[in-house]
Amino acid sequence: MGQFFKICNKQIMKTEFEFNCVYGSGHTRDTGYYYNGWYVVDGSINVNYTNDPIDKDGITDVEELSDSDTFTARKPIYSLEELIYQVNN
Repeated sequence: MGQFFKICNKQIMKTEFEFNCVYGSGHTRDTGYYYNGWYVVDGSINVNYTNDPIDKDGITDVEELSDSDTFTARKPIYSLEELIYQVNN
């Protein structure tokens, strides 16, 4: 059982970071939060899932990301910690 856990544990890679982004026709600059494929723009309740790469060091146009899932958060998200909480609960 322990070996199985170790094997599974190695396969699980959690990725979380803040990134610079733009959205909308005016390319409004903002901060985005990313957690294991889920992302949200600061202050939004619209949480999206993508398999597209997000450049944590550059600027990502979130309008160009292909979303494969989405949900509405209970309240606006203003931090990476809040995104993680919303995804896990």
